Amino acid sequence: MRLRLVIATTLIAVLITLTLGGSGALGVAYLEFVEHAWAPALWMAAAVGYGALFQRMLRSRVPGTATDSWALAACLGVAIHLWLDEVAGCLGAPRLAGAVYALIDAVGVALVVFALRRRMSIRPVNPSGLRLLALLACLVPLATTLVAALSTPGYLWRSEFGGYDALSYHLQLPKEWLELGHITPLWHNAYSALPGYVEAAFLHLFAMRGSAHAGAVDAQLLSAAFVVVAAGAVAEAARAGTAGLSGTECRSIGAPLLAAIVFLGIPWVIVTGSLAYDESAVCAMIAGALALALDGGGRSSRNLAAVGVLIGGAVTAKASATGIASLPIAVLALAFTVRPWRDSIAGCGVLVAAGLLMIAPWLVRNAVVIGEPLFPLAGDGWWTPDQALRFAAGHAPPPMSEWTGSIWNQLVRFGIGPDPQTGDVWLPQWSVLWALAVAAATGLVLRPGPLRRPAMALSVALVLSLAFWLFLTHQKSRFMLPAAPMAAVLVGWGAARLEVGRCGKLASMGLALLGLAWSLGPVLSLADEGNGQPLLALGARGVMDGTAMPAEAAAGELGPAAIANQLPPMDRVACLGLANVFWFRLTPQYATVWDTGPINGWPASLSEHGFTVLMVQNEMLDLWNREGWIDPAVGPEARAALLSRLPGRPIPSLDQPSPWRAFRLRAD
Repeated sequence: MRLRLVIATTLIAVLITLTLGGSGALGVAYLEFVEHAWAPALWMAAAVGYGALFQRMLRSRVPGTATDSWALAACLGVAIHLWLDEVAGCLGAPRLAGAVYALIDAVGVALVVFALRRRMSIRPVNPSGLRLLALLACLVPLATTLVAALSTPGYLWRSEFGGYDALSYHLQLPKEWLELGHITPLWHNAYSALPGYVEAAFLHLFAMRGSAHAGAVDAQLLSAAFVVVAAGAVAEAARAGTAGLSGTECRSIGAPLLAAIVFLGIPWVIVTGSLAYDESAVCAMIAGALALALDGGGRSSRNLAAVGVLIGGAVTAKASATGIASLPIAVLALAFTVRPWRDSIAGCGVLVAAGLLMIAPWLVRNAVVIGEPLFPLAGDGWWTPDQALRFAAGHAPPPMSEWTGSIWNQLVRFGIGPDPQTGDVWLPQWSVLWALAVAAATGLVLRPGPLRRPAMALSVALVLSLAFWLFLTHQKSRFMLPAAPMAAVLVGWGAARLEVGRCGKLASMGLALLGLAWSLGPVLSLADEGNGQPLLALGARGVMDGTAMPAEAAAGELGPAAIANQLPPMDRVACLGLANVFWFRLTPQYATVWDTGPINGWPASLSEHGFTVLMVQNEMLDLWNREGWIDPAVGPEARAALLSRLPGRPIPSLDQPSPWRAFRLRAD
């Protein structure tokens, strides 16, 4: 059955590729998959091996429960593998040309082979027609994620400005770490001081492939693999919450499969899961922790240690997951079952200790290099007080009078209806998830039944997530994504409740058809990208970096990286307002919005510092200036005056219209 599911996913991916890109795109997609899939597949296989070993240490592991599932093994393995990659990277593993990383993978693969031989069973799948239709609703978004992940970074998803964050730090940081030979904070890129364990995994792939550019699509495929793990863990969490509860037996589809459908059909999940982002890894570990928190097969200190590893792992992948999901699930894990107070205190200690062990490499790295373990979340680090204030202001919540509007526009109806002109790209990335979650929670809590208590607990956890989002973030839509597994489980329970009523068979049919319709959301989102040509960037690495520039292309049609890579090797490039520099062959002097750039850091002429070319991204500088994120010294008027005084001239072949221009500098 599992082989048939893989074949079905492949056929759906082929159909999507043919529909959106034609036969030519199919051939390129096949070649891209063959070239780039082996390294992330090896990484994930090793992760499952490490997770299976950890599972064997859970003495409360009970066959048929979440503690015994492959999904939990994968979630635990992702956390452990990320931790190993972070430690190895900090100790200089990239200097050994992938040898240490190959050893880490080899040990993990040996462990997964051992686990396969020892005991880990796979549950039989009910082959009923409705269940197969529901499985199809899962495979469609998974295939869509796979196809989108094969696209060269920098083209897809306009809500993410072509993956700007990936090109400026998710991929750029491991590229620079590979060049340096170890993981370390970088003074021109404040994001390097964040935990960044997923970026450490991307560094692992880059080292295995031999270069960052060769491994860029590999990183996206690893992110897509995290989506698969997250979906399986969401299903386990939905099953764990209903295990042993009379009156929750399904007639056909069931809560696990329905919850997985809901999770995979969220466009935000597919967008972030097909980019080299960290959200899909966060969702995988959070879903695994949720499954353990809800599991009725035994709650020992070892189980709480596993929860601590998972929620700590989520924090190391994305710091904002601390309040959005990790803390609510920690509360859920400790409070879901009545325990003697002494056991509760001990369990809390075990959970906290495991979580601290996960984040320790980040804290130690920052303490040694920067002197402030929590920078940039706390402390000034290498910033001036003004820079620290701008960072804090840029991530502060809006006034309380706007919070209702934030919930309505950023979550409930994001992308639906008239654009409120919030500055975000207005697309239905959440679909109607939060409306469904509220409806499911209301129905389950108000109506007496076996699911009432777990639904109340999960609803409280979601309220805690929302409170953190409101009080401690700048209330952007994507920041709530770590809470998506909890919302999906709640909706799955609510939908499955309809299957045990008098019209259960009819309800199952309706849910299967609705699930299939829901699963088309990611396909439509992909089809709407790239001005109707979403697969145009398949195999387009040469266009991105300028090594395969079309002969008929004018300079204005190419990006800064493609142009910069054609400059003579002796040229030194500085960038102002241009931080998405991943595709530059040689890393230029650049800075993120929060850091000191080449102009405001150097009052003297750039040419005196050995730079021969300056690239200016006016569009991004104007955006940063409107938001109040950058030094006013780089505002429009000051910038225009500065550029007019530059000791140089625009290079004719690089003389670009807005949004960016390039200048060749000459010595005074």
